[in-house]
Amino acid sequence: SLASSTVGLAGQVVHTETTEVMLLGDGIMGFGLQLQGGVFATETLSSPPLIAYIDPDSPAERCGILQIGDRILSINGVPTEDSTLEETNQLLRDSSITAQLTLEIEFDVA
Repeated sequence: SLASSTVGLAGQVVHTETTEVMLLGDGIMGFGLQLQGGVFATETLSSPPLIAYIDPDSPAERCGILQIGDRILSINGVPTEDSTLEETNQLLRDSSITAQLTLEIEFDVA
């Protein structure tokens, strides 16, 4: 249905989907994700943080689902809305202890 579609950056018609991804960490290397959002790490985010970079051969890359630009809606069930980038990154670091991470992501499909 075009009712739930929007026009993306390249002028394509897109719709938004969400999915849940579980990653198992590589010990000291973590999950291989770097996030982006806001101007300052302590600024409350007005939109979900984005995946800015995925390390080569990391759990995030090997899962084959995550892409740069995907929006992180929650980390281990904790919503990222109204948090800071620093708080969001701390959730990722805390997940390294258990070597397990569950992300709810949102992405656009052409």
